[in-house]
Amino acid sequence: MSAQPSRRLSSPSQASRQPSDRAVARVRRRSPRQSYQATAIEVSARLGVNVLLGIIAVSTLVKLVPYNLSQQQQLEEARSEVAKLDKRVDELRAEFDRHFDPQQSMHVMQEQSARMNPNQRQIIWLAPSATTAQQPERSPSEKTMTPIEGSQQQAFWLKR
Repeated sequence: MSAQPSRRLSSPSQASRQPSDRAVARVRRRSPRQSYQATAIEVSARLGVNVLLGIIAVSTLVKLVPYNLSQQQQLEEARSEVAKLDKRVDELRAEFDRHFDPQQSMHVMQEQSARMNPNQRQIIWLAPSATTAQQPERSPSEKTMTPIEGSQQQAFWLKR
């Protein structure tokens, strides 16, 4: 008996599917020139694909640079707005603390309403006019304050 296993063919189509020993030998015996050409074609295809990918990557980067610059500009604008709003928040927080500070409550009440502390009296300063500037100087007991029409008045509150 032979050492090789016997092949049983169940149909003639299986015989045509299996390559013969000669065909296998022909495939294995390529000439060196054919193997170099195959390698050269493969390397050229890889190089072409890589060059194509490189060109696509560079063109994409060129398109992204202006977008990146505009995004950085918008980010700077947003940061400046945040800085302005932080300043405004700090001012509002300080004002809020002042309004709810028990030591400042009387002063805030006087600023926002017509109510005055009973221990204070209003003094109105009048702007000097031509008629008052020409009058002779009076003694402190003779001085009276009279409103002058069209003059600017400033009110101050003094404690008694």
